[in-house]
Amino acid sequence: MGEFEQYIKVVEEQIRCKRAVPCIEEEMKSHLEDQREALMRDGMEEKMACKEAVRQMGDPVEVGIMLDRIHRPKMEKSLLAIVMILSIAGVLLQFLSKGPLKSYILFMGIGMMIMIGMYFIDYSILASHPFLFWFGIGAGGVLFLLLRGGGMVNGSFGYQTQQILLLFAPAYGGILYYFRGKKYKGLFLSLLFLLVPFFMAIYTVNLSGFFILFPVFLCMLGVSVWKGWFGVKKILGMGIVCSPLVVGVFATVFAYASRGANSFQKERIEAFWNPEKYAQGAGYLTYHLRNMSSGFKWFGEGIGYNELVELSSMHSNYIVFFLVYHFGMAAGVLLVSFLLYLIGKMLNLSMRQKNRLGTLVGLGCTGVFFMETISYILMNFGGFPMSRIYMPFLSSGRGQVIHYLFMGIMLSVYGNTNVLTEKTMGFLHATSSNHSGK
Repeated sequence: MGEFEQYIKVVEEQIRCKRAVPCIEEEMKSHLEDQREALMRDGMEEKMACKEAVRQMGDPVEVGIMLDRIHRPKMEKSLLAIVMILSIAGVLLQFLSKGPLKSYILFMGIGMMIMIGMYFIDYSILASHPFLFWFGIGAGGVLFLLLRGGGMVNGSFGYQTQQILLLFAPAYGGILYYFRGKKYKGLFLSLLFLLVPFFMAIYTVNLSGFFILFPVFLCMLGVSVWKGWFGVKKILGMGIVCSPLVVGVFATVFAYASRGANSFQKERIEAFWNPEKYAQGAGYLTYHLRNMSSGFKWFGEGIGYNELVELSSMHSNYIVFFLVYHFGMAAGVLLVSFLLYLIGKMLNLSMRQKNRLGTLVGLGCTGVFFMETISYILMNFGGFPMSRIYMPFLSSGRGQVIHYLFMGIMLSVYGNTNVLTEKTMGFLHATSSNHSGK
């Protein structure tokens, strides 16, 4: 064993997180070789240059201990603190709105356990087995429908299928990572994979879930193209990324004009654009939500239609409206700003990752939070069609568990920032490919 290999071996023995070893080994070997070459250019013999390079590096045990402190999983305590504050706010809102408090606390507890569990799971498995996760989510959705039984409720097969759909967001990060560097072939195949959640959404009549996911998918794909991860021309690549958006708009207009949508869906759409016409039917909520918004105050209870405030779904579908109506716009702005701050931190964390998978998975989770938050707020004040959308951590329902799961993934992404670098990911990906080929 050479001088460098002995030194690096002692350093590696101090590293507790073995996933970080390949990256550390590569960096140390490169540094030692550069130092050796510099000493040899100054006239030193190769053997002496190797010994001097090692000496200058320092005691291997001390170096290893220092690197161990740097290259090991960390907990993002500020994210955890924000989630705890929002969860407590959710408990208070459920209590004040007379919602299912025990049920909310139960699912909050389950969600937190899942969140902590996800932190200890290595999210890089999404790169090792991207297709398994992608088609596994699709199969899970189909299995859920088969086991659940029953027919449609309010034009849909159930709200839980929407939460299953959302799982495609972080999983898409693994798909994009797999197709990186495969140029236009990889780009088109990445678009082709979107047919799985699309047909699942069509079959379950959960289009609101796909409308949340669709912009997130395109954002993740657009970032990949713009950063050159596919190896295609940026302008042409971005045009290809935007093409499904154009096709989707035309398809939606055609379906509506040709009566492709059923009468229930068409009535809901028409009621959104013209709520006054359907004020006693499908446009009831939109009509009164818009009218009552004009009676809000910055502080204190608003002026408006009291019957609307007593809706049984207030604690789940209209919790932001409830907050603003009873406590004023200042309370609503404060709480929503806090949630948007969390989303901003998630976005910043994602873009600062040292590997592409971490960035893509983080963007998937962040995008879902952002789209749900914006859609929910708009819906609460009549600016978005009535849909089953969750306000992260605040509205009631078992679907909140998915938000804690996503936060667990984000904690895992942050915790491995100094562990799963691009070099480490390359090593793990190569290892996985070799194993799958055996």
